[in-house]
Amino acid sequence: MVRTGKAQRWRYVVAVALILGAAAGALYWLVRPRVPVVTGIHQLTHTGQQKGTRYNSPVVTDGTRLYFRESNHGKVRIAQMSTKGGDISALEMPAIPDPWVGDISVDGSDLLVAETKLEGVDGWVWIASLPNGPQRRVDELLVNAAAFVPGSNQLLYAEAAQPKQVFRADLDGNHARRAFSVPEDVHDMIVSPDRKLVRFEVAGGRMWECGLDGSGMRRFFAEHGRPLHVGKWNADGRTYAFVSEDAETRNLWAAAEPGRLHRTGASKLVQLTNGPISFSVPTFSRDGKQMFANGEIRRGELAIYEPASHEFIPYLDGMSAGFFDYSSDGQWVAYVTYPQNVLWRSRVDGTERMQLTFPPMGPILLPKWSPDGKLIVFTEFYSGHQEQNKIEVVSANGGSPMLLVSGDFMPADPNWSPDGKSIVYGGASIAGGGGTEIRVLSLETKRSTTVPDSQHKFGPKLSPDGRYIAASSEDTAQLFLYSFDSKTWKQLPGTGLGWPMWSRDGRYLYAIQGHDGQGGQIYRYRVPDERKEVVADVTGIELACPAFGPRCTWFGLTPDERVLVLRDRGTEEVYALDVEYR
Repeated sequence: MVRTGKAQRWRYVVAVALILGAAAGALYWLVRPRVPVVTGIHQLTHTGQQKGTRYNSPVVTDGTRLYFRESNHGKVRIAQMSTKGGDISALEMPAIPDPWVGDISVDGSDLLVAETKLEGVDGWVWIASLPNGPQRRVDELLVNAAAFVPGSNQLLYAEAAQPKQVFRADLDGNHARRAFSVPEDVHDMIVSPDRKLVRFEVAGGRMWECGLDGSGMRRFFAEHGRPLHVGKWNADGRTYAFVSEDAETRNLWAAAEPGRLHRTGASKLVQLTNGPISFSVPTFSRDGKQMFANGEIRRGELAIYEPASHEFIPYLDGMSAGFFDYSSDGQWVAYVTYPQNVLWRSRVDGTERMQLTFPPMGPILLPKWSPDGKLIVFTEFYSGHQEQNKIEVVSANGGSPMLLVSGDFMPADPNWSPDGKSIVYGGASIAGGGGTEIRVLSLETKRSTTVPDSQHKFGPKLSPDGRYIAASSEDTAQLFLYSFDSKTWKQLPGTGLGWPMWSRDGRYLYAIQGHDGQGGQIYRYRVPDERKEVVADVTGIELACPAFGPRCTWFGLTPDERVLVLRDRGTEEVYALDVEYR
């Protein structure tokens, strides 16, 4: 009898242990971070039209259809298609001239649309009823960023006039109240499915997170050190996918987050993609087994203008590079590859190539040969992390670059003086308020002085004889010429002119009219009488340049003053990414 009692107690203990073990295993399964892995990538569209990938325009879904921004030669629409691919049609939005997809409601019945500028939201907010219903504007709300609050009839937003204040209001704009304040201007935001967390992006590509009331505010993935862009959660809130931007591509990352029973646990961060496709904000399918995003493959074709035929033809085998600058003897050229954004030099025929900068250095801008042909000065540029901008110089025969200028001025656009003893450059304080200005660095004293009355001007180009500086206004609307002799500035005729470029003899100043990659005329000014003439027409040609990517209107000049451009030969399409959780 005793033995039987002991056996029963032992069986009871074992049964309880098994039950507790199973419960613990089930609890762990509920709270453990599930690590996502991308197992396949499929291109869904083949339109060849811009999707706004550069500006992180999202693709959103109601479960069966995808909605995304698409533009072709300036004509913008919100397009829709099946999540499986197939035909594309446009949503009718006659009242919204420049629509931008922002968010979609949990039930898929409403689309958040902003009437925007390309550099961000900063426009009126609209609610569009799906599948193709009417649109209604949210009161007089002009915002920097906005998102639906899941499971409610409310909106979270940062007003353009108060970009550091986040408000919560009904979808008609009523009952608005301040939710919380943030340390910097908000550029984008998203609310978690359980409404317990808000992640938002501020200037410089930094991401923050906090509760819906602003509690527990902290940096998200601060140790990463690269610009981050706000993403989306999957339906159960346990996986958050976002964009990380580096010198060459925008890759997808994910935070595998604890389950709802342990919401405050640490997230596990994993990289999902690693080029060559640059992705914008990803959106999960309703079952979480796929993500949808705009994807961009960057490629360019160097072309030279033929005045006789008035056509651009491939140059140097149509290599994908820009920011060309020729040595004073015309035998060598420095350039930046696209999209790698790396500095090279070679003979003018492309032989004797040598790579001069290497990752993880940031994108390289506008290299310039020293007058003696021994050195090349350039800007190391960080889009989003502009406080890290540096002006550096490297030997034309290779070696480690040497730092010339850094700090809080965001230095850029260096030019050698004719005697090689100083550098003219532009920039602006990262603290704001002072605007841009132009400075001269003495290489002997290592001190910089400000060019008189150069405030609110940028992109300086020093003439070969050192007598003039050409520069654009801060808003790129006007082009100005500074005379060191008279110490005065004067405005040149024309508007919307950029990328000023001097002829080798200093008699002419070239500039391109156009923006956002849709160039128009390239003009030549005779100095000093300002007589202007058209030398090339790039109307209808989609342009690109290193660091800034598509829709950048850079042009260059060969030693015999033939015009160079970098044609945009890249693609922007919608992709589906298969996801598994492990």
